[in-house]
Amino acid sequence: MKIKGIVLQCPDCNSILQGDSLACKNCSWSGEYTEGIYNFLPTTMEKEKINENLIHGKVQDPVWRDLVYKKKLYFDKFEKLWMKEVITSETKNFLELAGGLCYISALVKYHRPNITVWASDVSPLYLSTKSRKVSSIMDVNVDFYSAIDAENLPFDDAQFDAIFISHSIHHIGKIESMLQEVWRILKPGGRFLGVDIAAPGIKKLYKKDIGKRSERAIEFGIYEKSLRYQDWHKVLHNSTIPRFKLLYEPGPKTKIQWIRKIQNLKRRIPVWIKVSK
Repeated sequence: MKIKGIVLQCPDCNSILQGDSLACKNCSWSGEYTEGIYNFLPTTMEKEKINENLIHGKVQDPVWRDLVYKKKLYFDKFEKLWMKEVITSETKNFLELAGGLCYISALVKYHRPNITVWASDVSPLYLSTKSRKVSSIMDVNVDFYSAIDAENLPFDDAQFDAIFISHSIHHIGKIESMLQEVWRILKPGGRFLGVDIAAPGIKKLYKKDIGKRSERAIEFGIYEKSLRYQDWHKVLHNSTIPRFKLLYEPGPKTKIQWIRKIQNLKRRIPVWIKVSK
């Protein structure tokens, strides 16, 4: 099955979906399309991923308030730093993983309306109650919203020119699996940028960061990881993807890597995972 040129596969058995049906002919899996949201989640998932969806049934913060908070932190970063790292003049389609509000997808559509944009998250409830409202507030039309498991992407090999994830990798259960999936569905010449946080390097501060993350993981029953720079590098190495770069994000005053490394000893610093296929 194709949706605007993207070939879909079953998240349970990895067979290519045939015809115009969201039901797999090779197993019992069946997707659905409801209220503008494609549900491509596998039949069974870990409880942490299910809890990600349940959380958003309890949190009732207005979308505009969430969006203002994100704008303050990340809109300028995307437009000035992140966008040029993942999108080129040749980019035809774009996938945002674990997007939450999926404001990045809306920004891509705003700046590059000719790109086919897929916004995704593991929570169909978040997508339906909040993410779609973001594109309305920003007055853009994101092409597709899809509930997907980032460790088990429902797309055939070599489908996307650009894939992006921002400050959500630490919520992924098996980050190595996600990276392998990203590599699989990237087209030759495609780009991936993942942005997240490196925990402080000093042992005492690192333990404090672990404690805060663990409290939230226990409270909500979700994945919440604290990773130092060297931990990120180990994850990337263990993923076995052929090519990657791990970098500290340029700061407001310096982009020199060894200075950022020193800063990271005492405080959390954003890091980039860059992949070009």
